[in-house]
Amino acid sequence: MKTGFRFTKRNLFWVLAFAAIVLLTFGGLMLMRFINYKKAGKLLDEGKYEQAYDAFKDLNGFLESEEKLAEAKKEMLRNAKAGSRVYFGYYFTGDESDDRKDDDIAWTVLEVDGDTALLISEKVIDHYYWVRNYYDLSNDEIPNWKDSLLRKYLNNTFYTTAFNEEEKQRIVDSEVKTGDEEIGDYFRDKVESVTSEDVCVDKVYVLSFSEAMKYFPTDEKRKSECTFFAKDQAYHLELHLTYPRNAWEADSRSWWLRSILESEDGVRGMSYVGESGQIKMQLESTRGIRPVIRVSIK
Repeated sequence: MKTGFRFTKRNLFWVLAFAAIVLLTFGGLMLMRFINYKKAGKLLDEGKYEQAYDAFKDLNGFLESEEKLAEAKKEMLRNAKAGSRVYFGYYFTGDESDDRKDDDIAWTVLEVDGDTALLISEKVIDHYYWVRNYYDLSNDEIPNWKDSLLRKYLNNTFYTTAFNEEEKQRIVDSEVKTGDEEIGDYFRDKVESVTSEDVCVDKVYVLSFSEAMKYFPTDEKRKSECTFFAKDQAYHLELHLTYPRNAWEADSRSWWLRSILESEDGVRGMSYVGESGQIKMQLESTRGIRPVIRVSIK
């Protein structure tokens, strides 16, 4: 007795019906993506570049959306103004399934000066040392920005990883001072900036105390979110040695400043912005990073 599929008119009907459903579903999806592609193009033509960016991003390479996405990014940069968002470079973001997942870096424009714009990453996007073995160092051995591991990391590993050759050509050298700031009465106890005449020329750096106060005048404005990758880096670099994984979430949202501070009793430390947005003196050796770059926008 033979068994198995028998080709009948009834079976043919169901096969054709299933094929029709698949074609209609696929065709409907393609039509919807095409409509969204045209809408994104209209947003780009109307100069709504951030909305166009989001729309083309959602299309995941459909038709010429990658080229249009790049165009939207360039237009956002060309039309940058203080407080606006731009996308520049590519870096790890990470998630629970893939800690090396990457995406465009979102930046906040701090100021525009002629044909250049000063940018800071919207989020804490990495985590690294200022110096290793902080507690083994005397006051005089704590390095300033010029000699910090953080500076070397940002201007080498991060710079090489985050930017392609075209983007590197757009990044302008910045003269970065390393001390002599007026701290004022921000701290309850007397705290001063450690004097230094060093001026560095950097591609990438972090804000000083006074720059953080200038561009983010309140604690609330200095608060920052962080990427999963930054949190993961915090855990793997150092904090896992003394804290369980769920204890370093808050520390991962803090971010380095480059000013070395000295308290009234003569203790020196590195400055950083805490989770609450308050500026503090660092007594450990790692924190999050919100890189700063100056780029040509024309």
